[in-house]
Amino acid sequence: MAPRWQWLTLIGVLLATVLVGRALAEESDKAQYLAEQATAVEEISPEALRAKLAEGAPLTVLDVRSLFEREQGRTITDSEIHIPRGFLEFKAWDKLPKDAPIVVYCASGARSRLAADTLMAMGWQNVVSLEGGITAFYESVGEDCGCVDLPF
Repeated sequence: MAPRWQWLTLIGVLLATVLVGRALAEESDKAQYLAEQATAVEEISPEALRAKLAEGAPLTVLDVRSLFEREQGRTITDSEIHIPRGFLEFKAWDKLPKDAPIVVYCASGARSRLAADTLMAMGWQNVVSLEGGITAFYESVGEDCGCVDLPF
């Protein structure tokens, strides 16, 4: 192999190593960021939520999944409110009561924790996130939520 090709091969290998390392670091940064966010948000277990719903506790259930996710899967109650996470700051003021407990859920629990944190920053006080999202809610009784895996 000519010296020029050896250098180009070496540069290519180094570049690939740097790019793979950066991608792994970004994935780690993402996980760390999400773990550190919304640490003040309380979570409710699927079993505890199921019990509260069965006893008729006065609470508002808020679904922050996308419209696509909601249409492809199941919901928790017939009376819940749907506000996609990206519209929360705009629509919460008109759709959510300030005087009732709110349980926020998404597919896996990450967006609902962020949404609950946002609601508390906006002035809502009695807000919790469903631990594990709707997936855990249905898995806790051995059922499929019909959830869609999104590419993020």
